Amino acid sequence: MTITVLIDNKKQTKALTKEWGLSLYIDFEGHKYLLDAGQSGAFADNAQRLHIDLTQVDAAVLSHAHYDHANGLERFFACNPHAPLYVREGTAEDCYHQIWCFRKYIGIRRGLLARYDARIRYIKGCYEINHHVWLIPHDNTTSPYSSPHEQSLVFDTEQGLVICSSCSHAGIDTILEQVYDALPNRQLYAFVGGLHLFRTSGKEVRYLANRLSNRALCMVNRQPSTFYVGHCTGNRAFAVLHEVLGDRVQPLYTGLTLTL
Repeated sequence: MTITVLIDNKKQTKALTKEWGLSLYIDFEGHKYLLDAGQSGAFADNAQRLHIDLTQVDAAVLSHAHYDHANGLERFFACNPHAPLYVREGTAEDCYHQIWCFRKYIGIRRGLLARYDARIRYIKGCYEINHHVWLIPHDNTTSPYSSPHEQSLVFDTEQGLVICSSCSHAGIDTILEQVYDALPNRQLYAFVGGLHLFRTSGKEVRYLANRLSNRALCMVNRQPSTFYVGHCTGNRAFAVLHEVLGDRVQPLYTGLTLTL
């Protein structure tokens, strides 16, 4: 399988656009998938520059209902007239970030769900959208960032599980547990996405890195799994993760193509 980062916070070439957001284009077993669409149409411009044809996408997935993952969807719908968009049941235009008494709307652009209702599939539980391709829901009531509309796109490959989770609001520990519960007797081959650690203290990140380092479930055939992380992970957190986990942690950036 190949995974191409269509948009991320970082880039390594002037020819592409970066922004706070994430969009992944995935080619697996002859089918094409889009996970998220960033906060604008820039992901589609990058796809064109990378010679990726978005009309060939068979299915799109929204990882969660925040603007930096959803607001490029109108551009996707304009590019691709047929692919369904899979979202969690209960997804709505109702996400806010609150600081003291101030509330800022950070959700899907108003009216988008109604305008494209015919394209949207509201799903619940663990849902197989194709052979070896799953959508696994996540929620963690102990995490202040968790949301019931979050889901991971999971590929059951010959090498092991490839988990694509754009922000990991529920926490990577919770996500791994819930994926393993849904798909028992599998092991993690690779994680691709964000870890939402950009506001997390170095001490907490180090504690998380040590848990991942010592965790037997983050192994395949006794070989360590690899974490490809970007977007909301944050530079400071990445540095701590890499210090503990070494090359098991690799950066995402706009234009990167992973062959797994």
